[in-house]
Amino acid sequence: MPSTLSTVEDPPGGKVPVVRTRRIQRILSSLETLPSLPTVVMRVMELADDANANAADFEKLLQQDPALAQRVLKLVNSPFFGLRHEVTSISHAVVLLGFRTLRSVVVAAKTSKLLNRQLVQYGFRDGGMWKHSMSCATICHFLAKRLELRSDEQERLFLAGLLHDVGKIVIAPQISEIQAEFDLRLRQNHGNLVKTERELVGISHDEIGGRMAEQWKLPPGLCGLIAGHHTRPRTPLAAVLATANDLCHQLGIGKGVTRKPAPGRAEWLQTAGLGDGATLLADLERPLAELQVVFESVVGE
Repeated sequence: MPSTLSTVEDPPGGKVPVVRTRRIQRILSSLETLPSLPTVVMRVMELADDANANAADFEKLLQQDPALAQRVLKLVNSPFFGLRHEVTSISHAVVLLGFRTLRSVVVAAKTSKLLNRQLVQYGFRDGGMWKHSMSCATICHFLAKRLELRSDEQERLFLAGLLHDVGKIVIAPQISEIQAEFDLRLRQNHGNLVKTERELVGISHDEIGGRMAEQWKLPPGLCGLIAGHHTRPRTPLAAVLATANDLCHQLGIGKGVTRKPAPGRAEWLQTAGLGDGATLLADLERPLAELQVVFESVVGE
Protein backbone atom coordinates (compact mmCIF):
# COMPACT_ATOMS: atom_id res chain seq x y z
CA MET A 1 0.00 0.00 0.00
CA PRO A 2 1.45 3.41 -0.92
CA SER A 3 2.50 5.57 1.98
CA THR A 4 0.19 8.41 2.97
CA LEU A 5 2.45 9.79 5.68
CA SER A 6 2.39 13.56 5.78
CA THR A 7 5.46 15.70 5.63
CA VAL A 8 5.72 17.38 9.01
CA GLU A 9 8.05 20.17 9.98
CA ASP A 10 11.20 18.60 11.39
CA PRO A 11 13.75 20.16 13.71
CA PRO A 12 16.93 21.87 12.42
CA GLY A 13 19.18 19.41 10.63
CA GLY A 14 16.24 17.56 9.12
CA LYS A 15 16.40 14.64 11.57
CA VAL A 16 13.07 13.22 12.65
CA PRO A 17 13.08 12.68 16.44
CA VAL A 18 13.68 9.01 17.21
CA VAL A 19 10.76 8.88 19.63
CA ARG A 20 8.35 10.12 16.97
CA THR A 21 9.69 7.63 14.46
CA ARG A 22 9.05 4.85 16.96
CA ARG A 23 5.49 6.04 17.49
CA ILE A 24 4.87 5.96 13.74
CA GLN A 25 6.32 2.45 13.55
CA ARG A 26 4.10 1.25 16.40
CA ILE A 27 1.02 2.75 14.75
CA LEU A 28 1.80 1.17 11.38
CA SER A 29 2.56 -2.17 13.07
CA SER A 30 -0.82 -2.08 14.79
CA LEU A 31 -2.44 -1.72 11.37
CA GLU A 32 -0.87 -5.01 10.33
CA THR A 33 -2.76 -6.79 13.10
CA LEU A 34 -5.96 -4.79 12.60
CA PRO A 35 -8.97 -7.13 12.57
CA SER A 36 -10.86 -7.19 9.30
CA LEU A 37 -14.47 -6.10 9.13
CA PRO A 38 -16.86 -8.91 10.09
CA THR A 39 -17.59 -11.28 7.21
CA VAL A 40 -21.28 -10.41 7.27
CA VAL A 41 -20.47 -6.73 6.72
CA MET A 42 -18.19 -7.54 3.78
CA ARG A 43 -20.90 -9.74 2.23
CA VAL A 44 -23.53 -7.03 2.70
CA MET A 45 -21.20 -4.57 0.97
CA GLU A 46 -20.89 -6.95 -1.96
CA LEU A 47 -24.61 -7.70 -2.16
CA ALA A 48 -25.56 -4.02 -2.24
CA ASP A 49 -23.46 -3.65 -5.40
CA ASP A 50 -24.71 -6.88 -6.98
CA ALA A 51 -27.32 -6.17 -9.64
CA ASN A 52 -28.64 -9.73 -9.30
CA ALA A 53 -29.10 -9.62 -5.51
CA ASN A 54 -32.58 -9.50 -4.03
CA ALA A 55 -34.23 -9.01 -0.64
CA ALA A 56 -34.19 -12.74 0.08
CA ASP A 57 -30.39 -12.78 -0.32
CA PHE A 58 -30.04 -10.11 2.36
CA GLU A 59 -32.40 -11.90 4.72
CA LYS A 60 -30.59 -15.21 4.28
CA LEU A 61 -27.26 -13.53 5.00
CA LEU A 62 -28.40 -11.75 8.16
CA GLN A 63 -30.07 -14.90 9.46
CA GLN A 64 -26.53 -16.15 10.03
CA ASP A 65 -26.13 -13.42 12.67
CA PRO A 66 -29.42 -13.21 14.64
CA ALA A 67 -28.09 -10.57 17.03
CA LEU A 68 -27.16 -8.32 14.11
CA ALA A 69 -30.53 -8.89 12.44
CA GLN A 70 -32.26 -7.84 15.66
CA ARG A 71 -30.15 -4.70 15.89
CA VAL A 72 -30.87 -3.82 12.28
CA LEU A 73 -34.62 -4.17 12.82
CA LYS A 74 -34.38 -1.98 15.93
CA LEU A 75 -32.66 0.71 13.91
CA VAL A 76 -35.10 0.40 11.02
CA ASN A 77 -38.08 0.73 13.39
CA SER A 78 -36.64 3.69 15.29
CA PRO A 79 -38.03 7.23 14.80
CA PHE A 80 -34.85 7.94 12.83
CA PHE A 81 -36.45 6.35 9.74
CA GLY A 82 -40.04 7.40 10.51
CA LEU A 83 -41.70 4.36 8.92
CA ARG A 84 -45.47 4.14 9.37
CA HIS A 85 -45.66 0.42 10.11
CA GLU A 86 -43.43 -1.92 12.07
CA VAL A 87 -40.91 -3.82 9.98
CA THR A 88 -40.62 -7.43 11.14
CA SER A 89 -38.30 -8.95 8.54
CA ILE A 90 -35.05 -8.05 6.82
CA SER A 91 -36.56 -8.65 3.38
CA HIS A 92 -39.32 -6.14 4.21
CA ALA A 93 -36.68 -3.65 5.35
CA VAL A 94 -34.88 -4.03 2.01
CA VAL A 95 -38.09 -3.38 0.09
CA LEU A 96 -38.85 -0.24 2.11
CA LEU A 97 -35.36 1.23 2.44
CA GLY A 98 -33.39 -0.18 -0.48
CA PHE A 99 -30.12 -2.10 -0.60
CA ARG A 100 -27.81 0.85 -0.04
CA THR A 101 -29.64 2.22 2.99
CA LEU A 102 -29.76 -1.22 4.55
CA ARG A 103 -26.02 -1.56 3.97
CA SER A 104 -25.46 1.65 5.94
CA VAL A 105 -27.69 0.36 8.74
CA VAL A 106 -25.76 -2.92 8.92
CA VAL A 107 -22.40 -1.13 9.08
CA ALA A 108 -23.71 1.23 11.78
CA ALA A 109 -25.07 -1.66 13.84
CA LYS A 110 -21.93 -3.76 13.48
CA THR A 111 -19.45 -0.95 14.20
CA SER A 112 -21.24 0.39 17.27
CA LYS A 113 -19.03 -1.71 19.59
CA LEU A 114 -15.88 -0.60 17.76
CA LEU A 115 -16.82 3.07 18.09
CA ASN A 116 -18.51 2.90 21.49
CA ARG A 117 -15.37 3.12 23.57
CA GLN A 118 -13.59 5.46 25.93
CA LEU A 119 -11.09 7.63 24.07
CA VAL A 120 -10.18 10.02 26.84
CA GLN A 121 -7.04 10.98 24.92
CA TYR A 122 -9.38 12.81 22.54
CA GLY A 123 -11.95 13.87 25.12
CA PHE A 124 -14.47 11.10 24.34
CA ARG A 125 -16.11 9.54 27.42
CA ASP A 126 -19.28 7.55 28.10
CA GLY A 127 -19.98 6.58 24.51
CA GLY A 128 -18.92 9.98 23.20
CA MET A 129 -17.05 8.55 20.21
CA TRP A 130 -20.13 6.64 19.03
CA LYS A 131 -22.42 9.65 19.58
CA HIS A 132 -20.11 11.95 17.64
CA SER A 133 -19.69 9.41 14.81
CA MET A 134 -23.40 8.61 14.43
CA SER A 135 -24.35 12.28 14.69
CA CYS A 136 -21.83 13.19 12.00
CA ALA A 137 -23.23 10.39 9.81
CA THR A 138 -26.78 11.63 10.41
CA ILE A 139 -25.90 15.22 9.54
CA CYS A 140 -24.05 14.04 6.43
CA HIS A 141 -27.12 12.12 5.30
CA PHE A 142 -29.43 15.05 6.12
CA LEU A 143 -27.31 17.49 4.11
CA ALA A 144 -26.95 15.03 1.23
CA LYS A 145 -30.74 14.68 1.00
CA ARG A 146 -31.16 18.45 1.16
CA LEU A 147 -28.77 18.76 -1.78
CA GLU A 148 -30.69 15.98 -3.60
CA LEU A 149 -27.53 13.99 -4.16
CA ARG A 150 -27.70 10.54 -5.74
CA SER A 151 -28.53 7.65 -3.41
CA ASP A 152 -25.01 6.22 -3.70
CA GLU A 153 -23.54 9.61 -2.73
CA GLN A 154 -25.92 9.86 0.22
CA GLU A 155 -24.79 6.45 1.43
CA ARG A 156 -21.12 7.26 0.91
CA LEU A 157 -21.48 10.39 3.00
CA PHE A 158 -23.34 8.54 5.76
CA LEU A 159 -20.57 5.93 6.01
CA ALA A 160 -17.85 8.60 5.80
CA GLY A 161 -19.47 10.46 8.68
CA LEU A 162 -19.72 7.25 10.67
CA LEU A 163 -16.10 6.17 10.14
CA HIS A 164 -14.29 9.49 9.71
CA ASP A 165 -12.61 9.37 13.15
CA VAL A 166 -11.85 5.65 13.27
CA GLY A 167 -8.11 6.37 13.00
CA LYS A 168 -8.19 7.89 16.49
CA ILE A 169 -8.64 4.39 17.92
CA VAL A 170 -5.20 3.40 16.62
CA ILE A 171 -3.41 6.64 17.53
CA ALA A 172 -4.88 7.05 21.03
CA PRO A 173 -2.47 4.65 22.81
CA GLN A 174 0.49 6.69 21.54
CA ILE A 175 -1.05 9.90 22.86
CA SER A 176 -1.46 8.33 26.31
CA GLU A 177 2.33 8.37 26.69
CA ILE A 178 2.48 12.14 26.13
CA GLN A 179 -0.99 13.29 27.20
CA ALA A 180 0.08 16.42 29.09
CA GLU A 181 2.43 17.49 26.30
CA PHE A 182 -0.24 16.70 23.70
CA ASP A 183 -2.90 18.78 25.47
CA LEU A 184 -0.49 21.71 25.87
CA ARG A 185 0.58 21.58 22.21
CA LEU A 186 -3.07 21.37 21.13
CA ARG A 187 -3.80 24.59 23.01
CA GLN A 188 -0.69 26.23 21.53
CA ASN A 189 -1.93 25.19 18.07
CA HIS A 190 -5.32 26.79 18.80
CA GLY A 191 -7.14 23.46 18.70
CA ASN A 192 -5.63 22.29 15.41
CA LEU A 193 -5.75 18.55 16.13
CA VAL A 194 -4.21 17.28 12.90
CA LYS A 195 -1.24 19.63 13.20
CA THR A 196 -0.69 18.52 16.80
CA GLU A 197 -0.89 14.83 15.89
CA ARG A 198 1.63 15.23 13.09
CA GLU A 199 4.04 17.21 15.27
CA LEU A 200 4.01 14.82 18.23
CA VAL A 201 2.94 11.46 16.84
CA GLY A 202 4.13 11.79 13.25
CA ILE A 203 0.85 10.95 11.52
CA SER A 204 -2.74 12.13 11.85
CA HIS A 205 -5.97 10.26 12.53
CA ASP A 206 -7.48 11.10 9.12
CA GLU A 207 -4.50 9.53 7.32
CA ILE A 208 -4.62 6.42 9.52
CA GLY A 209 -8.39 6.22 9.08
CA GLY A 210 -7.93 6.23 5.32
CA ARG A 211 -5.41 3.40 5.58
CA MET A 212 -7.80 1.41 7.77
CA ALA A 213 -10.60 1.90 5.25
CA GLU A 214 -8.32 0.70 2.44
CA GLN A 215 -7.30 -2.31 4.49
CA TRP A 216 -10.98 -3.12 5.02
CA LYS A 217 -11.40 -2.90 1.24
CA LEU A 218 -14.02 -0.17 1.44
CA PRO A 219 -14.84 1.66 -1.83
CA PRO A 220 -12.09 4.08 -2.96
CA GLY A 221 -14.40 7.09 -2.85
CA LEU A 222 -15.24 6.37 0.78
CA CYS A 223 -11.56 5.83 1.67
CA GLY A 224 -10.72 9.18 0.09
CA LEU A 225 -13.35 11.04 2.10
CA ILE A 226 -12.13 9.52 5.37
CA ALA A 227 -8.45 10.17 4.58
CA GLY A 228 -9.07 13.77 3.54
CA HIS A 229 -11.69 14.98 5.98
CA HIS A 230 -9.29 17.51 7.51
CA THR A 231 -7.95 18.67 4.14
CA ARG A 232 -9.42 21.76 2.49
CA PRO A 233 -12.49 20.31 0.71
CA ARG A 234 -12.50 20.73 -3.04
CA THR A 235 -15.61 18.69 -3.87
CA PRO A 236 -19.21 19.04 -2.66
CA LEU A 237 -19.07 15.66 -0.89
CA ALA A 238 -15.88 16.53 0.97
CA ALA A 239 -17.38 19.90 1.92
CA VAL A 240 -20.52 18.21 3.28
CA LEU A 241 -18.39 15.92 5.47
CA ALA A 242 -16.27 18.82 6.74
CA THR A 243 -19.41 20.84 7.51
CA ALA A 244 -21.11 17.94 9.32
CA ASN A 245 -18.03 17.27 11.44
CA ASP A 246 -17.71 20.94 12.33
CA LEU A 247 -21.40 21.20 13.27
CA CYS A 248 -20.96 18.23 15.63
CA HIS A 249 -18.03 19.96 17.32
CA GLN A 250 -19.93 23.26 17.51
CA LEU A 251 -22.81 21.46 19.25
CA GLY A 252 -20.44 19.58 21.55
CA ILE A 253 -21.84 16.20 20.54
CA GLY A 254 -19.86 13.41 22.16
CA LYS A 255 -17.69 15.72 24.26
CA GLY A 256 -20.13 18.09 25.91
CA VAL A 257 -17.85 21.02 25.11
CA THR A 258 -19.06 23.41 22.44
CA ARG A 259 -16.80 25.49 20.26
CA LYS A 260 -17.01 28.20 17.64
CA PRO A 261 -17.51 27.29 13.96
CA ALA A 262 -14.30 26.57 12.06
CA PRO A 263 -12.91 29.54 10.08
CA GLY A 264 -13.38 27.66 6.82
CA ARG A 265 -17.05 26.79 7.25
CA ALA A 266 -18.39 29.61 5.07
CA GLU A 267 -16.20 28.35 2.22
CA TRP A 268 -17.32 24.75 2.84
CA LEU A 269 -20.98 25.75 2.71
CA GLN A 270 -20.36 27.48 -0.60
CA THR A 271 -18.44 24.51 -2.03
CA ALA A 272 -21.21 22.14 -0.98
CA GLY A 273 -23.97 24.40 -2.26
CA LEU A 274 -25.57 24.70 1.17
CA GLY A 275 -27.21 27.73 2.73
CA ASP A 276 -26.71 29.60 5.96
CA GLY A 277 -25.09 27.71 8.85
CA ALA A 278 -27.54 29.06 11.44
CA THR A 279 -30.49 27.75 9.41
CA LEU A 280 -28.85 24.33 9.20
CA LEU A 281 -28.52 24.14 12.98
CA ALA A 282 -32.22 24.86 13.45
CA ASP A 283 -33.22 22.28 10.85
CA LEU A 284 -31.02 19.63 12.45
CA GLU A 285 -32.73 19.83 15.83
CA ARG A 286 -35.35 17.17 15.07
CA PRO A 287 -33.18 14.51 13.35
CA LEU A 288 -30.56 14.76 16.09
CA ALA A 289 -33.23 14.39 18.78
CA GLU A 290 -34.56 11.29 17.04
CA LEU A 291 -31.04 9.91 16.91
CA GLN A 292 -30.98 9.75 20.71
CA VAL A 293 -33.35 6.77 20.47
CA VAL A 294 -30.77 4.97 18.35
CA PHE A 295 -28.06 5.60 20.96
CA GLU A 296 -30.24 4.15 23.71
CA SER A 297 -31.51 1.11 21.82
CA VAL A 298 -28.37 0.02 19.98
CA VAL A 299 -25.52 0.94 22.32
CA GLY A 300 -27.40 -0.35 25.33
CA GLU A 301 -27.22 -3.93 24.08
